[in-house]
Parts: sequence; structure tokens; C-alpha cells
Amino acid sequence: MRTRHTPGDNPLIGFQVDPSEIGRIGNDLKRPECILAERDGTLWAADARGGVMRIGRDGSQQLIVQTPDSRFDLSGANAARSLLSGTLPNGLAFASNGDILISNFGTNRLEQMSRSGETKVLLDRIDGKQLGKVNFVLRDRKDRIWITISTMVNPWSDAISSSLADGSVILIDPKGPRIVADGFRFANEIRFDANEEWLYIAETTGKNMNRLPGTAVYPHLGEHTVPLALRLCVERNHALHEQVIIVSAQTADVPHVPWRRYGRCRRYDRRGGQRVVAAATFGFQDRSDIPEALHRANVGVLENNVDPDSAFYYLSRITLRRTHQPGMSSCRKRLFIVLAHHATSPADYLYLPDERTIVMRSQLDF
Repeated sequence: MRTRHTPGDNPLIGFQVDPSEIGRIGNDLKRPECILAERDGTLWAADARGGVMRIGRDGSQQLIVQTPDSRFDLSGANAARSLLSGTLPNGLAFASNGDILISNFGTNRLEQMSRSGETKVLLDRIDGKQLGKVNFVLRDRKDRIWITISTMVNPWSDAISSSLADGSVILIDPKGPRIVADGFRFANEIRFDANEEWLYIAETTGKNMNRLPGTAVYPHLGEHTVPLALRLCVERNHALHEQVIIVSAQTADVPHVPWRRYGRCRRYDRRGGQRVVAAATFGFQDRSDIPEALHRANVGVLENNVDPDSAFYYLSRITLRRTHQPGMSSCRKRLFIVLAHHATSPADYLYLPDERTIVMRSQLDF
């Protein structure tokens, strides 16, 4: 992945902080990695003893944990053990009901804790495997939860290398948890822009920040040719999405094909983005549901943020016009045009969302 530089004025130019307005708040905190603020001035700081520290507007403090863990000590010989084992709350976010979502870097879990200390595990495994080092958690305006996995290496200190890129981003929504992006070098904090159109990911060992944009999906008959809609999009709009997915949908000669045999994916990196070619195989009694196939196949694992529920789908459509060119009789041309006119819409057949499906048309004289 590459860092994107967006043209325009830099909002940091001229930004200043008055040193006289900087002060300290809180005391005896244990690794306050993340802080949440409420409108009344109340602060919630992650605390290595297994929960959060509530800091009132008046400076009062209350440690809220289900089971206090007093072993955290960075000053003595146990400093390494304090960071590499046991509970270690890291990123925080408010849940929709006011609870605290905790990405626990020590227990490799996403936890939810009430304001009185009751804790439950929201996620500790995905695709049958442990999550890895859960670094940060974020909740968007659609009440979806996003978490970063810094690494799958244990102890995580062995992952402090710019050559290791096993970090990922997981999305949790009503469809369930799934990996939507990976290949990051120790993924750390994530944030959306104001319109929640771009997701920014900080890579600790990569020493950069990545921006994940939307996606264009092109259903196509073959894997080795360029879709007409893709070619027309470039020719007419002089633009190409940063991530392009070409889905080759094929029908097998059996009634049903299990989802685990969805197909295969190949990635072609290019400057400024990537292209993915995916082969989807359906049984002749299966629904040729391209968005669902993308969900099941987890195409987003390949590198960028791929959400089939927000991607745009581009269809190729050829309009036939009868001419006096030789090669086919006039009556056969008329019959061919009638059959093509009454054929099922590809958007309906592939279960594509009407509001995010764009048809690129071209004319064929025959």
C-alpha cells in the first residue's frame, strides 16, 4: 500500500497551540494508551490493570475493572512481562448503549465493559483462528465496529520489523465479523474522515499512513480479457478507481457449489491502486449473487478496504443495431434483436443493487 497525498490546502498550516493552555490531568495512571472524552468533561483512559480509569471534570478518579490486575510494572525487572503477557487494554470506543469497547492487546480480544465493570467478550476468533494482537477499535455512524490487528506473531515484540506485513482490519456489522483489509506493517490506530468515506490506517513499523478508498466491481464473462465497461470508463471518464475487482461468474454443471469452493483470486498491483481478478463458480440452481459471493470470498483480505455493500458495480451493455452488412439474414437479425431486448437484466440476474449499479453502453452494428 502507498501513502496518498490529496491536493488542496493543508489544514495544519498556521495551526498553533498556546503553551499556557496545556496542563496535566490524572495521576497514577497505568499506560493510558487511549482516552475518550464526553461532553460534560469526563474522561475515560485505558488502564493496564484491566479496565479504564474514569476521570471526572473535578479531577476525581475511579478505576473501573472487573478483576484488577496489579502485576503491571514498567519500572522493575518485570517490565517486559508486563507488556508481553496478561491483560493490556489499548484502544477504546463508546458502544451505542454507552458501554466501553476495549481492544485488549494483551488478551487478543475485543471486549465490552459496562460503566460499572461487567465485561463480556465480543470477539476473540475469526475464521476459526485467534484474532492476534487487537490494537484499536472504532465505531462509525452506522454502528459498525472496526478493529485493527497489529500482528499474528506472539510475542508481539518479534513483529517490530518493517519487513513483516501481517496486520489487518476487521469489520463487524450485522453480517458478522470479517477481514476487509490486510498486509499492514503493525496496524495501529484507524480513523475516518468527516464524511466517513476514507479510512486512515497508521502503520507503526511502516512509518506511514494509508488511506483506503471505495471499490469498483466489474462482472465479466472471462478472466483473461478486459470488461467493456472498464474500457469505456477509462475512455470516457479518463479515470480508474484505486481498486478494481473483475468478477468472472461461471455456472457449473452441478446443482449447487459450496461457498468454500467459491473460486480463486489474483491480484495485479499498479501505481496508485490494484486490480483483482476473481473467479466465482455457481451451481445451475444457485443464486448468482455477486455481492454475497464477494462477502463469502472475503476479497477484502487481498489488500484494500472492500465492502460489497458500498462498492459500485459496472455492467457492460451492448445495444444492437441492424444494418445491411452481410453475414446474417435480415429475419435472423430481427429475431436476435428481439431476444436480446427481452433477455433478463444482468443486474437482476447477478443481484446487484440498483442504486449502485452503473451501465456502460456501447453500440454494435451487424
